[in-house]
Amino acid sequence: MEESGGNRNSQHYLCGPEQNIHKIDFTRFKIQDMETSTVLFEITKPPTTESVEDREHFDPNAGRFVRYQFTPAFFRLCQVVLEMILHPYETQSDSFYFVDNKLVIHNKADYSYNGGP
Repeated sequence: MEESGGNRNSQHYLCGPEQNIHKIDFTRFKIQDMETSTVLFEITKPPTTESVEDREHFDPNAGRFVRYQFTPAFFRLCQVVLEMILHPYETQSDSFYFVDNKLVIHNKADYSYNGGP
């Protein structure tokens, strides 16, 4: 997985990181085949050892955009159209997280199903 804050319209988030007043942080993400229980993708956020200097140069949009790369073998387990394999990173998603009906997190992702860059 490659993370990037500069890809895919990073300036067009519907809320800023400062709106995450509850300090919600995602520490683990797993995609698993429901039929076989095979883990297809899993990532765990490493513990942070943030220094004062790191905080001064911190990009507030870091971690809000994720790029996923899957191999074609992924589709042996799932039903997905050929177009998604032929056009890497054109499949995109936005995730919206609400607390008490107020948007607090907006994340973006794009996907490649051919294992390429």
